[in-house]
Amino acid sequence: MEKLFAELNGFAIYEPAMLVNYLKENRLRKKDVLSYFYTSNHGDLITRQGIALPVVNVDPDDYGFEILDAEPPNYLVRSDGWIFHAPAGLVRIIGIGYLTNLSSIKDDTGLRFTIPEGWHKLTIYSYWNDEEEPCFGLHFQPAGQQPEFSGDFDTDYAFE
Repeated sequence: MEKLFAELNGFAIYEPAMLVNYLKENRLRKKDVLSYFYTSNHGDLITRQGIALPVVNVDPDDYGFEILDAEPPNYLVRSDGWIFHAPAGLVRIIGIGYLTNLSSIKDDTGLRFTIPEGWHKLTIYSYWNDEEEPCFGLHFQPAGQQPEFSGDFDTDYAFE
């Protein structure tokens, strides 16, 4: 299982090319993409279009991430209603702090996973693995078209 540190108490699950295209199409030139999530409606639009999803309100720590085929046993929290668009089948995960300066993101920054191309419904699970380490499991379910978004930005993943 791959691990990642929760920069600024969170993570971003995103599709790199789509994020860059969104910023270009909307003439958003600031490298501090995180500020758009807090100071404009662009953060909401980016999330509702399945481009970048915030996982926030987690303590600074290392967290494991894995792609799941099914619901994990003994999970702490299940967060439904997220959507993700992966036209090239790529998922990147970074500490959310990296969104304060997009130019700081290199090819080896964060984690990358491959999933089937297209639209997906996403369920995010939090749980402790067998080594008692905090983990997030991502269950991507292919969808033929853009699913309806109903993710909860204020999810408490219950790692206390």
